[in-house]
Amino acid sequence: MPNLAPFRGLRYATGIDLDGVVAPPYDVILESDRDHLEATSINNAVRLILPRALDSLDPYQAAARLANEWRETDVLILESSPALYAYSMTTAEDHQTIGVIGALAINGQTGEILPHECTLPKARSDRLALLRATRMNLDPIWGLSMNSGLTKILETIPRPQQTSIDNVHHELGVIDNPELIKEISDLIALSPLVLADGHHRYETARNYLAETEASGDKRTGNAFIMTLIVELSESVLDVEPIHRLVSSAPKRLREDLGLLGELVPIGPNDSHHVERLESEMQSRSGIGFIDTQGIALFIPDAKELARRLESEPSELHSVDSVRFDQIVRPLLKGSDLAYRSDGQKVAAAIKANEFDCAILLRAVSVLEIEAVAQRQLRMPEKTTYFAPKPRTGMVFRDLDY
Repeated sequence: MPNLAPFRGLRYATGIDLDGVVAPPYDVILESDRDHLEATSINNAVRLILPRALDSLDPYQAAARLANEWRETDVLILESSPALYAYSMTTAEDHQTIGVIGALAINGQTGEILPHECTLPKARSDRLALLRATRMNLDPIWGLSMNSGLTKILETIPRPQQTSIDNVHHELGVIDNPELIKEISDLIALSPLVLADGHHRYETARNYLAETEASGDKRTGNAFIMTLIVELSESVLDVEPIHRLVSSAPKRLREDLGLLGELVPIGPNDSHHVERLESEMQSRSGIGFIDTQGIALFIPDAKELARRLESEPSELHSVDSVRFDQIVRPLLKGSDLAYRSDGQKVAAAIKANEFDCAILLRAVSVLEIEAVAQRQLRMPEKTTYFAPKPRTGMVFRDLDY
């Protein structure tokens, strides 16, 4: 069963303002965000997770050198003993996600860790190069525990390390009591973990472990990855959709969609009609469509959709990313896709002519994620967006500690 172990975390020194040094996860940072974060502080974590080439060093070597410099100058301090870390994120609406950060073994038996999404090769190779150079886990992946009781334990633990960014309050506390560490680890070990977020980094860690073992490198730390584990519960988790933005879209896309189902006009591209579209998507099990002509609801022909889903397991039939791949994506040959989670921002990008059109999808439920993982199936890449996102820089993990 899953093995979550304590580790000696690397944390920013007391006195350093966390607001200026923590960053969002690497895969949600736009170039403008990256520039802003770099300007905020010379010690911002974005310089490690999205490094730039420096002097004769490639970006990954530059990140490794910078991490060493931060340790040598006491920007980052290594914990004196191994620990787990209680971590919570509370939104302005008082919705709290609370979990525990530890080092999760990745070389266990099949079925201990259950991924639920496919991955993209480019992202895996980028993270592997960074891991090779730094030998650090810079941000935690997410795991979902099917056992109840974890939230109740973690709520009682003080979390003095705090920062509030983008209307989310982040708190982190050290768990160094051996008995409490054992209680938490034993609870997590009772059943398999569902991998919620961080599929690319998890596969990267597995590839790195295989690579190092083949070279004779048997260091124990290679076999673990820093992981935030949260209860698999709708009361704790907020799962949002991930929409598709299309560049170089076919000129006849509207007409072609109309041949595969009904394209129902909703109205012009404004915030009111985006809200109406999202409501109609839920009530009519449709897919959203936004282009320069406005907003529409696409309802695939039931027989055509059933035919295209025949080869897919039944657990995936209600997942919009699967329906998109089967009935819309074949129309987008030669197009490029980008991914965003906020429907209003997606609509604004179309209005600003940043993309030709967008396909809006519904979020999957916690129960759907669990059902897919239990069958050891995978949804398409970029299906689930767990919110809010942990901030990079609350704690780092050196593979040698």
